[in-house]
Amino acid sequence: MPRPRFSLLNLLLLTTIVALGLTTGMLWREVGPLRQEVQQLRNETGKLIVEDPTRLAAVQCPQTDELSWKWRVWLPAGHNYLVRTAGDDGGQVVPATGFIPSLSGQVLESGTENVIEYRIRRDLQTDVWRGSVRIAGQLRVTSGNHDWVDWPMRCSKTGGVNGTTESQDAKNPMVLMRFQIAEVNRSDEIPDPARGFLIWIEPQ
Repeated sequence: MPRPRFSLLNLLLLTTIVALGLTTGMLWREVGPLRQEVQQLRNETGKLIVEDPTRLAAVQCPQTDELSWKWRVWLPAGHNYLVRTAGDDGGQVVPATGFIPSLSGQVLESGTENVIEYRIRRDLQTDVWRGSVRIAGQLRVTSGNHDWVDWPMRCSKTGGVNGTTESQDAKNPMVLMRFQIAEVNRSDEIPDPARGFLIWIEPQ
């Protein structure tokens, strides 16, 4: 029975292919954990990841101040958007789901990334804790009477966009923060609706 015969060129090519396969496998094992680390670092720094520019996307940025919240938001071109806030103003309360009427709405620039902040600070003139919306660092609107800041006992729960980029259909509203608070010991004791505030992106 004749033995298979290999030319020197074929043997060299086969050796090269095997070596490339081994190298690729080793690189894949090394790159896999690095990809996870990069993703974790992006989440920790509030890096907005836009995989589909036709969809609405947002991520919450880390903050050290418990009365400050910040988001990076991608708004697709071809749509008009408002950032709306409601709650703790005129007797309004925040439901666990859905939206509430809001008279405040600030126009956002579409086709680009927006930075939206919500801060609660004491008004030195009225001594009232008020919330303010800032877009790209510029104050746009103040609202609310967040006197719960001074409650000696309180418990809160939140919903909305967290530290991982979330995306959705550009025609649907996106809740950035649903904040409910009450003078209770546990979050499951918070009534519905409850005091707090609601911030969302609303397509027009």
